[in-house]
Amino acid sequence: MWILVGLIPALSWGIQPIVITKIGGRPVNQIIGTTVGTFWVSLFVFMCMNSVGGGYQYDSVVFWCSFASGFGWCIGQILQYTTFKILGVAKAMPLSTGLQLILINIFSVVAYGEWRSPTFPWQIMTTGFAAVVLIIIGVVCIAYKQKKPEPGFKPETVVRPKVKLLGIIMIFAVGTIGFLCYFALGELPSNLWRFGSSYKLPPVFEDKTRYGFIQFFPQAIGMVLVAILYAFYEWFKPCFGPKKISLAVATRNSPFVQSKSYFNMIDGLIFASAALSILLSKAHNGTATATSLSQTNIIIATLGGLFILKERKPKKELIATLCGLGLVVIGGTIIGLMPTIFHE
Repeated sequence: MWILVGLIPALSWGIQPIVITKIGGRPVNQIIGTTVGTFWVSLFVFMCMNSVGGGYQYDSVVFWCSFASGFGWCIGQILQYTTFKILGVAKAMPLSTGLQLILINIFSVVAYGEWRSPTFPWQIMTTGFAAVVLIIIGVVCIAYKQKKPEPGFKPETVVRPKVKLLGIIMIFAVGTIGFLCYFALGELPSNLWRFGSSYKLPPVFEDKTRYGFIQFFPQAIGMVLVAILYAFYEWFKPCFGPKKISLAVATRNSPFVQSKSYFNMIDGLIFASAALSILLSKAHNGTATATSLSQTNIIIATLGGLFILKERKPKKELIATLCGLGLVVIGGTIIGLMPTIFHE
């Protein structure tokens, strides 16, 4: 059952970049809509939990770790939305996903001791890292850039901002670290003992499903806080740039008054279903497995970018992207199935 729950984020996060691109707007409009929509859903879940469970007082460690995970996600998501503008969904999404899978799985194994089994000690570790190697090869294939122009190829008509390679690398690097915080910090309270801490989770968290629900609200607070700070930055930035404009003019173009910010709340509702289900999946399946299951979203996102958003690629790049996509999916699937294959 929990493996199926772990696949809900794959569906939601696969649809999300297509919806967000169709609605349009700047990354700041997109992140406001996503986080505000998610916040309202989390508030509803929080109120339902309190009415059913008779109220709950947050443990400070759980609250702040969940808050920080949402904070990290928002930074990563802002940068991911930026890469959609620069590279397109079909290129940016699988690259972002592959890098997340590599970093988060390695972190989960090293820091949280996942992929450890007394019955299958070397088999599970070898299988896991072989899957990571497949993902790395897949990312390299996806990143392939055709040097010579293809005769007769008509590039897409969308005008994309020109960013230097180093800038793109930095965006992906910082964004991936943000997503690592999102996936890893939520599970930190239950793993603090690995770092010598005497902290123990309260007995209420013995119910893993309840633990997942409890994390959702503070996580959404962290998300929406970063989005608001980013929106204020985008609001006042033109007042201090080389082409200074008055505060009155800047206010008329503020992200808070632009309709795209509120239309993108539709995307927030889609993301909320993924955010809640990934918390439940992590609690029951573990961080590495939950991450790997969720990141199969690239099948929907990449194909949606190519066929729905009409993002064009030269033939060689298209073949390389599809091959890389297949390798990433195979690697992620292997990791997701390892708990079943090496069940003790």
